[in-house]
Amino acid sequence: MMQRTLVVLLAGFAALAGAVVATHEMAPAVAGGTASANTFFSQSFPDASGKQHVFSDYRGKVVVINFWATWCVPCVKEIPELSKISTEYSQRNVVFVGIGIDNASSIAEFQQKIPTSYPLLVAGATGSDLVREFGDTAGALPYTLILDDKGTVRATKLGPISEKELRAWLKPLVHG
Repeated sequence: MMQRTLVVLLAGFAALAGAVVATHEMAPAVAGGTASANTFFSQSFPDASGKQHVFSDYRGKVVVINFWATWCVPCVKEIPELSKISTEYSQRNVVFVGIGIDNASSIAEFQQKIPTSYPLLVAGATGSDLVREFGDTAGALPYTLILDDKGTVRATKLGPISEKELRAWLKPLVHG
């Protein structure tokens, strides 16, 4: 009886999580977020090798920020597409950054298997606080947002982002 109850509860939780992801499509602004671009630009995180990345260096650029983790299956699945688009847009004033809610050794091991064209940074628990400030009140991953070249949050999405969606977001923000 207890095992059956647990299965029903887990199924209900999975359905609820799926509904949250399915209904939280691209939003033109940060719904419920309190962070501003200044919050982002005041941050810095190391990559898995320890090299510090200072986000103020990204001012004046379109920034695609993807919060992710190595243990998050949808996160891992979308990284090759993000990497592909990052490469395509690298000469067009667009930067991508992956903020890992994870530890350095896990991210380093991940990068051995799946290299990326953009930095994957180690934020640990601090990243969870930052993603919530940007409107991810569920604290679920992946969570992607875009800042335009003036630092305005232009779009957010909880859940996996498709190549088609990301290209549609970037098209009006990229000149040339």
